[in-house]
Amino acid sequence: MDRSILQPVGDGTKAKNFYDDVVTIQQLLNEIAPQNGGPNPPLKVDGICGPKTKAAIQNFQLKHFGWKLADARVDPDGATLKKMNELAGAGDYKSLGFRMRRLQPDSQNAVASQTQIFLLQYLEGAWRSGIYTFSSMPVAVNPAAYPPIAFQGG
Repeated sequence: MDRSILQPVGDGTKAKNFYDDVVTIQQLLNEIAPQNGGPNPPLKVDGICGPKTKAAIQNFQLKHFGWKLADARVDPDGATLKKMNELAGAGDYKSLGFRMRRLQPDSQNAVASQTQIFLLQYLEGAWRSGIYTFSSMPVAVNPAAYPPIAFQGG
């Protein structure tokens, strides 16, 4: 799902640089591989549109649109935001789709430090599945304890 902003972000008097909008742009830029115009090193996601964020916006625009459109500003529904959404998360390998589901019924109330077990499925020719854990310590998972899940909807 494409991300949006309410007001312009970046340089100039038209840029309102609202906190949530700046965070969205910083996150989008960080999800873009450097070879596609993303920042290197990644931006600090702090909601402040400082010189590094403005430079990252302009460098992205230079790579994709040239000097004529490199105004260091991202407008809602503008070409820069559309291109950022298109490239965010696209690296050398781009899956056609994936879905992830927590397997524990009580996982909605789990604290962050507690082990979480997920079923991750991704599309590569056919749906492939794997069970993954997210934990601060090594965890042994018995796949037989988690039978296949039928997903409803998309």
